[in-house]
Amino acid sequence: APINRCLGLVLLRAWLASLALLIPFAAMADSSAGERVIERGQIDDDYYAAGGVVDLDAVVDGDMIIAGGELLFGRRVMGDVIAAGGTLKIRGVVDDDVRIAGGELDVDARIGDELVASGGSIVLAATTTVGGDALLVGGEVRIAGTISGNLKVIGGEIRLSGTVLGDVELEGGEIQILDSARIGGDLKYRSPQPAVSETSVQISGQIDYEAG
Repeated sequence: APINRCLGLVLLRAWLASLALLIPFAAMADSSAGERVIERGQIDDDYYAAGGVVDLDAVVDGDMIIAGGELLFGRRVMGDVIAAGGTLKIRGVVDDDVRIAGGELDVDARIGDELVASGGSIVLAATTTVGGDALLVGGEVRIAGTISGNLKVIGGEIRLSGTVLGDVELEGGEIQILDSARIGGDLKYRSPQPAVSETSVQISGQIDYEAG
């Protein structure tokens, strides 16, 4: 548990530091700030926003960097997404990478490349697709979507029910790998109790379990 918290804090601080460095450049792009920020339609540039609530249902022709208490965004971002907040709900399409941190992370989107997330709870819906690798650090992590690359998860409670085309590495206090899970590569995991038998889940590679 201490390792989980430390890694989560490191990721969160790194993203917040990146956010602080990039905000001064917001004058060069579209930006908004306030208690409630609402954007619709088309944004023909990078987009920066901060607020108590940030509600974005627009097409962003660039990167998006946002911070706030409650973050809601959908439609399409043609670049990267960097976001930190209390609650994040990601919908729609992100063409490149997603890096997010927060209390509750709810992802139901198509992500073109990598996903990096740190949060109290992280949920990847069944309709979520990740085109690259995924690194998830959280208290409770649930993965029901499809990840085209490798998956690494560190968490208190981990539940995998989706598809990973690459290798899977898990470390948690409680790990559940459901019968619906599909793993195209190797499975390496560490937990107090075994999470899978060799016949209950479709795993193309090797299984390496370490008690701890």
